[in-house]
Amino acid sequence: MTRRFTRSLRRNSIALLALFFALSGTTFAAANALVPNNSVGAKQLKKNAVTTPKIKKNAVTGAKVKNDSLTGADVLESSLAKVPSATAADSATSATNATNATTASNLNGYAANGLVRVAQVHAASAVLGASVATVATVSITAPAAGFVKLEADYSMSGTGCACEAWMLLRDNVAGTLSPNYRITRTESGGLSEGSFGWIFPVAAGVRTFDLRGFRGAGTTATLDTPTIDAMYVPFGSTGASTLAQPLSQADGSPTSTK
Repeated sequence: MTRRFTRSLRRNSIALLALFFALSGTTFAAANALVPNNSVGAKQLKKNAVTTPKIKKNAVTGAKVKNDSLTGADVLESSLAKVPSATAADSATSATNATNATTASNLNGYAANGLVRVAQVHAASAVLGASVATVATVSITAPAAGFVKLEADYSMSGTGCACEAWMLLRDNVAGTLSPNYRITRTESGGLSEGSFGWIFPVAAGVRTFDLRGFRGAGTTATLDTPTIDAMYVPFGSTGASTLAQPLSQADGSPTSTK
C-alpha cells in the first residue's frame, strides 16, 4: 500500500513539474507576442511614470530641451563659467568712476553742482560818505578754481546836486578791486539808475564780494536797495582755467592795459 502511494506521488510530481515548464514557456511566448521590441510609446506610459533614476546619465541633450523653457531656477549659477564677452568688464570698478563714460566726458569730470552756482543779495539803503565804504556783500562757494561773475545795480538820489556816486566791486578773499569804476550822476536830485559788473578769478572755497562806493559830489548821495548777483563757472573763454583781464592797483585804480 505504502509503496504504491509513493510511486503514484512520484509520477504526479514529475507531471506537475512538466506542466509548470510548459506553462512558463507559453507565458514568456505570450509576453513576447504582446510587447514586441520598440512597441512601447507615449500612450502606454502613465503620467509621471518616467522618474529621475530611470533616465540614463547624459541621456537628455540640448536638442531634446524645448526652446525658451529653462529659467533661472533650473540653472546652478555657481557652476557657470565666465561669459567671454564679459572679460573686459573686470577692469571697470563702477559707473561712477568710469572716466570714459559719455556723461562724464561731457561734464569734463565735473559734478553737476560744480558747473554753475548762483547767489544774490539785496542790501538796505545806504548813504554814501566822502570815504569808500561797503554797501552790500554777497557770498558764494566755489567748488573748484574758476571764475565768479558779479553784476551790481542800484538807484541813486541826492541833495545839493549835481550829485555823484562812485562805485566799484571787491573780492574780499583775494583783496582785489575791480578796475572799472561806475560813476552815477544826477543833476537835479532826481533818481538815477546804475549798474555794472566784473569777473574775478577765484580759488576753491567760500568767496565774499563787496559793492563799495563813496560820494563824489553833492551834499548827500543815497543808494536805494543796492543788489549784487554772483555766478560761479569753472571755465574761462577758451574752456581753460585762466581769464585774461586788466589788473588793478591796491587802491582800486586801473593799471595800464597796453
